[in-house]
Amino acid sequence: MDESTDVPKTTLDQHFTRFYSIEHDICVCRHNNGILMLMIAEHHSVIKNLSSIAVEKIEFRDVAQVSGKRKRGGTTIQDGTKLASVFMSDGTVIEVRSPVRGVLLEINDALCTKPELIQNDPFNRGYLCTVLPMGRNDLKDAQKSCIGLIPKQDYFTRKQHPDINSLSTFPAT
Repeated sequence: MDESTDVPKTTLDQHFTRFYSIEHDICVCRHNNGILMLMIAEHHSVIKNLSSIAVEKIEFRDVAQVSGKRKRGGTTIQDGTKLASVFMSDGTVIEVRSPVRGVLLEINDALCTKPELIQNDPFNRGYLCTVLPMGRNDLKDAQKSCIGLIPKQDYFTRKQHPDINSLSTFPAT
């Protein structure tokens, strides 16, 4: 239970550490085992205009099939790789890009049939994809994949005060 509100912690809060990309407005949730889940961050333009502009369709990039215990055959992505195009009701198309390098394990197929989930439930059923960090031999490799990302509080501060540049990032180790 969260002592401040007496609300039970979600699975996301219990087993994942959240990091944010200012450049891409993506939340990267790192699981205790190193796997990453990518989600639209709270200040992303897809969510910002929630009350007036709806998501009509999401098209993901092609993803190679992964197989086996070691997840072989996935699609390699880099920082800046296009993950999806989000088509909005006002006619704009927003490209969603990855803030991390790794192997794209899966995309959230539910977004193809229910694209509104990306706006209405981005941290649960509306997640974008799961990524295996590049060179994932141990937890250190998973930590390296979050270098340059910032903690949640710094993300919100930076979005409210864009002139602030001296905020913490995940430390290089």
